[in-house]
Amino acid sequence: MSIQNILHENYTVRSYEMDLRGKASVPTICNYLQESAGNHATKLGVSVLELFKKNQTWVLSRLHVKILKYPNWRETVTMETWPSVRQGRFAIRDFIIFNQESEPLIKASSSWMVLDLKTLRPITLPEEVTQINVPDKPRAIDTDFPKLSLPENAEPVNELGVRLGDLDINRHVNNVTYVEWALESLPISIWKKSELAELEISYRAETKYGERVIVHADHVADSYTHLISSAGDKRNLAVVKTLWRDIQHD
Repeated sequence: MSIQNILHENYTVRSYEMDLRGKASVPTICNYLQESAGNHATKLGVSVLELFKKNQTWVLSRLHVKILKYPNWRETVTMETWPSVRQGRFAIRDFIIFNQESEPLIKASSSWMVLDLKTLRPITLPEEVTQINVPDKPRAIDTDFPKLSLPENAEPVNELGVRLGDLDINRHVNNVTYVEWALESLPISIWKKSELAELEISYRAETKYGERVIVHADHVADSYTHLISSAGDKRNLAVVKTLWRDIQHD
């Protein structure tokens, strides 16, 4: 196993990172994943800034998160992340978040592409990416990222404008903002009795400053499927599937 290709980082849940129950919020968890992915890419010599030098950048295609237990406010957790398998033009990165007793709290897997900034199209993974040794380690989530179907009976719930604060270094909407938009489409009654157990998201198209988006939601049993689309040209921007369970008490 290539130890140098496995990153460990600690995070302490701050007051501004918790939800209404005093736990790390779902967007906070996704931010931790994104931060560690970027930090590890930097250590491996394939950061966004390095790719910028060749008019390229990383874009997230898919994310799958399973939350076994939520970290508490002020709790310190350890992130473990590593480059996993490669699937054609997709580089897969996995994550596990542990508590201080080495109990896994959160497992996640992500699928990334490299985009040509001139053509705005995905390209074959560069040699500096394919040469990275993949640790001989089981997947955090054994998934090949099956296609997320569009919701059949989704109703429009929210219409939102893209703010400056929603943008990332690529000058399009940050990955985590889509998660926030999907979760904001749910009524407060869901949050009072339930907690998110699993999240899958498929990013379909970029969204830029000044655009307006419409968030749709379709409810079936314990799950919701959310479609985020452009209010202008009706492009499908992202599909989000969330699975909910009764609140677990410590």
